[in-house]
Amino acid sequence: MEIMKLRPHHVLGYIGHEAQPELYSLPDNKYIKDFRESKRNSAEEAAKQQGLSEEDIRKTGEFAYNFHSDKLILHWRDSIKRIHDNPDTKFKYVKGFDSICKECHQKEGCHDENHWAYKVVQQADLDAIKLMPELKHGKVYTGHDLKKLAKKKGWLKE
Repeated sequence: MEIMKLRPHHVLGYIGHEAQPELYSLPDNKYIKDFRESKRNSAEEAAKQQGLSEEDIRKTGEFAYNFHSDKLILHWRDSIKRIHDNPDTKFKYVKGFDSICKECHQKEGCHDENHWAYKVVQQADLDAIKLMPELKHGKVYTGHDLKKLAKKKGWLKE
């Protein structure tokens, strides 16, 4: 099997799931709904901080809610669950396109520097990099490495 590749914001998402391991066992429809609600809430909060109108905040939230397909959301969960189930699983920390992206129906836009989605994805990665500067692009890590980092930062309990 090919080594998994994960970009920064997907690594951060994995750590978030490790802090809430019950997410891995949710029924698919509940997981998808909760994932979408989380994306909507994050987008609306960012839009509020930007001072957007109530209508634009609502539109931003709805767009974020519907951005990912159900298939991609479940692929995302199943991909990171591989690391959860076997912390010896190796992955390469990469810039840009990763193992999760290749299943996304939005992937062309997210990887086209002239597309609006590219800026959103790049910002998500930059935000994750700021939180995890210890990780180096091109290096291979395991779930154990991420758990150790998350515990050191106080994101996971000992």
